[in-house]
Amino acid sequence: MLSYANGVIVDSISFGQQTTDMGYARIPNGTGNFVIQAPTINANNEGTAFQKITAGQLVINEVMASNLTTSTDANGEYADWLELYNNTSSTLVLDSLYASNDIANPLKWRFPNGTTIAPYSYLIVWADQDLTESGIHADFEFAATGDACILSYQDGSIVDSVTFGAQNTDMGFARVPNGTGSFVIQVPTFNGNNEFINYTKIPSGHLVINELMASNSTTATDPSGEYADWFELYNNSSDTLSLNYLFASDDLTNLQKWQFPSGIKMAPNSYLIVWADEDLTESGVHADFKFSTSGENCILSYPDGTILDSVTFGVQTADMSYARNPNGTGSFVIQAPTFNANNTQPVGVSQVNNFAAKLRLYPNPTSAELTIIVDDYLIEKVEVYSIAGKLLLSNTYNQLNHVKLDLSNLVNGMYFVNINNQANIKVIKN
Repeated sequence: MLSYANGVIVDSISFGQQTTDMGYARIPNGTGNFVIQAPTINANNEGTAFQKITAGQLVINEVMASNLTTSTDANGEYADWLELYNNTSSTLVLDSLYASNDIANPLKWRFPNGTTIAPYSYLIVWADQDLTESGIHADFEFAATGDACILSYQDGSIVDSVTFGAQNTDMGFARVPNGTGSFVIQVPTFNGNNEFINYTKIPSGHLVINELMASNSTTATDPSGEYADWFELYNNSSDTLSLNYLFASDDLTNLQKWQFPSGIKMAPNSYLIVWADEDLTESGVHADFKFSTSGENCILSYPDGTILDSVTFGVQTADMSYARNPNGTGSFVIQAPTFNANNTQPVGVSQVNNFAAKLRLYPNPTSAELTIIVDDYLIEKVEVYSIAGKLLLSNTYNQLNHVKLDLSNLVNGMYFVNINNQANIKVIKN
């Protein structure tokens, strides 16, 4: 503070914690706000001698805001991190460069003097506030619910910045193409080229959205007994398909709403039911979105934006599905639901209802044997599915309307028994 004896204040400043050997100076000189910068003792504050990096030369290339299992710092901790990339053929010096996660406070943390990046190389900065640890650690952390990352100089010039929304655990937010492209959520490529992702994509046509229901009042219940929206996937191929790194969404502008849990596989020519109800803590496979009965989308895609399959539908009818017919390959039509089963039905809705009315299953619950009787109809095929949509048992019959099904090898729980692709009955094994 500068003041006279009579109390008149000429000028004053309050400052927070300071960095060793760094000045706190007005920019522009003599008139501007105070910033932390290299000292200019007894000289113009704008005369700090350093070579500024220009936009495009150095970029924020990838961000990880929710790191549970991907990479650890020198202390073995799974911390947030950001990756920088040098797009040029020259070594870049990061002296006097700042990084921050707050657009209103871009000078949160200054890169250590002498930090450089070789041509076309990467630099990892741990965003964890652990400034005493080995490696380069910034004095801020990212919010997994959405945040920002800014590179700037004390004069306010911004080298690069990115703002991101809610992030998926262990997924990177990365430029594709590497160093120049827009940001996408994808498998992290820690300290490497963002285009070198090591996973196998399912070929087009092998996995399809086969059926969906956007207005489920009485058709089928999830493991919690709730009538929720659902969509059915079908494996058209003779190979077992891994759904790792695959996303589902109901929004063409946000393809990565929900990622399939790691480890889900589909056997050849099998079905998988995904409940579109946002009940992520319940048993079974539940997506983080719901369908609108007035019309919407269903999309399967990969982190790089590759769309595996998609369907757009209009207004839906309660307890009627929107299904491919023929099964797995045909166009979509509104028809009686064939939950977790072949969509191609030679019978009409009234016949399906008649079939179901003639159907008897007992005892239910059962400890071992289940009897199935259908008066006036022949039983051609019976399949048993887990609540996750996995086919566990499939039997075919000839000229029978009364069969016995042995469930003794199944663990206790809830199952779906499908008869002739016309009726899907919940059965309890105890």
